[in-house]
Amino acid sequence: MNTIVFKHSQTKLSSLSIAGNFTQWDIKPMVFNDQDQQWEFQLDQDLLAKCEVKGGKAVTLFKFIDDSGTWFTDDNFAKESDEVGNENNAMYMTLEEMAPQQQEESVLGGGEGGGVETSVGVADEEVYDENGDDYDEEELIGRENEPSSPDPTPMNPVASQETPVVINESDLEDNYHETQEQSLEQNRYDGPVSRSRQGSAETDVSTKGDPKDYNNLLHSIIFFFRSLFYRWFGVGKREHQ
Repeated sequence: MNTIVFKHSQTKLSSLSIAGNFTQWDIKPMVFNDQDQQWEFQLDQDLLAKCEVKGGKAVTLFKFIDDSGTWFTDDNFAKESDEVGNENNAMYMTLEEMAPQQQEESVLGGGEGGGVETSVGVADEEVYDENGDDYDEEELIGRENEPSSPDPTPMNPVASQETPVVINESDLEDNYHETQEQSLEQNRYDGPVSRSRQGSAETDVSTKGDPKDYNNLLHSIIFFFRSLFYRWFGVGKREHQ
């Protein structure tokens, strides 16, 4: 429940009334609270529904009327001018659906239902309470009990490891025999040429060394590189197969 409060200890009034856009500017009496020594006027949702709504809040414009019939404004409230230029007090109140039990439990400054605004006019200071969140108690308790989601854990990249290459002795023997067979075939092909060079006087330099030695050296070099490349490419494929 929203309540407009007028409290000035130095002002002695036998009666106080209020009029505003929520009463269609009809004069309504305010109630004096003996315990708190203040004048009060309560605004229910039906009255707020008659006010202009801006930003989801009802804009209430009003003036006080003292026991002599004088209309006046209280400097402890905000002020706005209406469409005809009259200066009025103003309050911005939250529109909400409130159950009857919540209306009974609501107190000055906002009850357990929450989400109400109440302005209090006093002589020395102005008290203005504003709760921006329109949640009831059960909804707030339910939100507190909701489990919070854990922070996402970043995935650490897994370092890649190269599979060690294992060279089998049988693979080396196969490569060796294959190289020897190629060497014999090459020797048979180069044999007549070598012998013809040995019989020629113009090729004495080429006949000083044994061609087989060169061929063996050449094939040894070829075998070395073949074994090296085969170790990285050939053996890995066999293991995966």
